[in-house]
Amino acid sequence: MGYFDEPQPTVDESAGVAVDAVELTTFDVALDGSAARIGVRDASGRLASLNLPVDCLSSLLMTLPQVVRTALQCRCDDPTLRLVYPLGGYRVETAGGSDRVILTLATPDGFEVSFGLTSAHRQELIDAFRTDSWPPLIRAQ
Repeated sequence: MGYFDEPQPTVDESAGVAVDAVELTTFDVALDGSAARIGVRDASGRLASLNLPVDCLSSLLMTLPQVVRTALQCRCDDPTLRLVYPLGGYRVETAGGSDRVILTLATPDGFEVSFGLTSAHRQELIDAFRTDSWPPLIRAQ
């Protein structure tokens, strides 16, 4: 995890180009599904794009929740804060050729994330919902 002061939109051959985006504009996926291009706009209206292979996209997806949580906690000076989405729906499906099931959670606006659950995970979830005794979230002061 790293922190920085004010971003410096400069060109440095060792570090590359910094683009201070204020808006995500578009995304495109390569026809063969191997990569994606994410478009952004900076404060002066200039467009830029970030081209990422699928492996990098997967890493980015796994990293972004930690980035957002850290930024939120720093901005509000509260280490207990986290970004919480409303649940819009869920699906449980079998994973062909496996004893796992796929649990997909979705927000009302269509964001989805899927998890592969073993039978032990399923039992832990069943037990957790049966007990209805979750620890309260207590803010550290």
